[in-house]
Amino acid sequence: MPSKEIICLAYSTKLGGNCFAGIELSTGLWIRSISGEMHGTLSYNDCCMSSGNGSYVLPNVLDVVGIEFLTAQPSQHQPENWRIAGTEWQWLRKANPADIEVSKRRLTDDPEMFRGYERYVTEEEVGLRPPESSLRLVKPESLWWKPKIGKHGRRG
Repeated sequence: MPSKEIICLAYSTKLGGNCFAGIELSTGLWIRSISGEMHGTLSYNDCCMSSGNGSYVLPNVLDVVGIEFLTAQPSQHQPENWRIAGTEWQWLRKANPADIEVSKRRLTDDPEMFRGYERYVTEEEVGLRPPESSLRLVKPESLWWKPKIGKHGRRG
């Protein structure tokens, strides 16, 4: 089973589970960890790692995480998918300058992935021209934040 060191660049909730993606440090390629569940969602148990002091933590952006995989499992719309082995993930360290440099090689100023800037593309469009990657690390021209307050009073 291949083991990979990945710098976490995305950790979010997805369809009732979690989604983890980052860049493999040895290759500089995007990796999205998926499970055997519907839509590849990851459970809390799939992602939690020993903190070293007896407690468990979830990945944070810019953590370097060791994950064992069974195999690459690309899909037409997500070619960077890898199926996890189900073993415990390892928190290795916070990203250091060398890790950041590997990530910066994937930086682009063009956010377009699916040949357009619409919010959705049809399955047919993706089939006609599959993306090289469904993940991007984008350097925006300018950045503007507008925090929203959710129904429970939290920013979202």
